[in-house]
Amino acid sequence: MKTKDLVELSRMEEFAVSSLFLVRQNWRQGHTFVMDSPRRQNAFLWFCGCEGNYTLRDGTELYIPRGALVSVPQGSEYRLRFDGEISSPATVLLEFCLHDGEDIRISDTVEILEPHLDDRRIIDVLMKMCADYAMPSRPWHELKAGFYTLLSLLASRQEHRLFRRRGVQTIERGIRYLQVDEKQELSLDEVAAMCYVTPAYFRRLFREYAGMSPSQYRIRRKTERAKELLSHADMSVAEISEVLGYENPSYFCRAFKKETKQSPSEYRRELCIEK
Repeated sequence: MKTKDLVELSRMEEFAVSSLFLVRQNWRQGHTFVMDSPRRQNAFLWFCGCEGNYTLRDGTELYIPRGALVSVPQGSEYRLRFDGEISSPATVLLEFCLHDGEDIRISDTVEILEPHLDDRRIIDVLMKMCADYAMPSRPWHELKAGFYTLLSLLASRQEHRLFRRRGVQTIERGIRYLQVDEKQELSLDEVAAMCYVTPAYFRRLFREYAGMSPSQYRIRRKTERAKELLSHADMSVAEISEVLGYENPSYFCRAFKKETKQSPSEYRRELCIEK
């Protein structure tokens, strides 16, 4: 099992969601729910009508304020006590499994995603998913589409908070370009101009954000993307080179080997042997 946070998940080209389950829940004040074996699914739990207190397996306690949205990863064990003045529904539970050949959990431990969920778009998506799930003939395509929309909204908010904490919101547009654009055709001077800052200032803030220079990040991002594309046997090395914006396949092969100590063909053969 591997761990991916919501931002990482939102950038993955392919992963499957299954075992979707949604329910509005009512609890008595003081009721304790015990998860004494590893949780089989990931979950989001919205404390829309109560407060809560998690006690994790290692004894760590986590207070959950009313209105919070919590991420509960697959494999976690805990006790959860429902407290405060309780209204109906007390919580909304969304369970799901993620996988891309192996199981994916959404965090290392139980954590608060939103201390007070007040984004109307997220609430509306959750409520529509609950209504769809309650239908006698469940519209699974719409449910899955709703899940991916929810994931995108939560990831965007999580990333924006990260930019604010690290003091790099000034160059947020440039960071998102480097994260998302595959060909990376703009020069770093052009990316800096996109953010209305000098290239030197952009490089300094970006290093504070990522712990590496924009150029190093570009190379690493392209290498990781190349690895994903090489796992698809229907794409040739030349096609992958073009998708990633390299001048020619030979240059792509040299750049890939410099980073991984393997040529793209060697990396692909190793993938096939492992499968």
